[in-house]
Amino acid sequence: MLYTLSTILLLTASVFSAPVAEKRQAATVLRTITPNYLVPLSQSEPSRVFGSQYTGEVSWTPNAATEITTIVGFDIPTVAGANSCYLRFALPTTPSGFAWSVEGAGIMNYYSLDRIVNPATDSWNTRPGRVAQLGTVTVNRAGGEATFAGVALDCQALFNAQRVDWEFTAAHVGDVKNRVETFQTASGQGWYLEFARV
Repeated sequence: MLYTLSTILLLTASVFSAPVAEKRQAATVLRTITPNYLVPLSQSEPSRVFGSQYTGEVSWTPNAATEITTIVGFDIPTVAGANSCYLRFALPTTPSGFAWSVEGAGIMNYYSLDRIVNPATDSWNTRPGRVAQLGTVTVNRAGGEATFAGVALDCQALFNAQRVDWEFTAAHVGDVKNRVETFQTASGQGWYLEFARV
């Protein structure tokens, strides 16, 4: 089944101790940033360099070499008082002019990488290697907040004043296609990284 509504919201991970949901409820947001780039990678066009885009898509179809993943990159600033940052994915419940669509399970995995992507030169064949799966995102088909499961990261301590990338993929679930596609404004709105104090 295909769902169409309006934009997405992405923010990114948190601290290594208590469950992420408990930390988020107690957090005070200090700053929110947008990504430097979204870089799609296509298994069916393994040498194609897409460069930085304003849209994000993850897709997987069983028994087909057509997987699409998206690398999302942020420059991590110094944020006084921040001790956590949170990955969030939210589908608006009211259309605002920008579409999103979901097919299949609506589940994404996200991974740390062994290096920063080069949007000008990297393709599926030359992409950074995955280091570890950090978690899973389950999209809320009715809109609103997605459900997260996985490790939490202290972005300020680990990546302060550096660039960090995460790769998002469609989870390989069952025998049906799994696809999440988003469309966003040219300003990069729709994907965010939120810094907070817990």
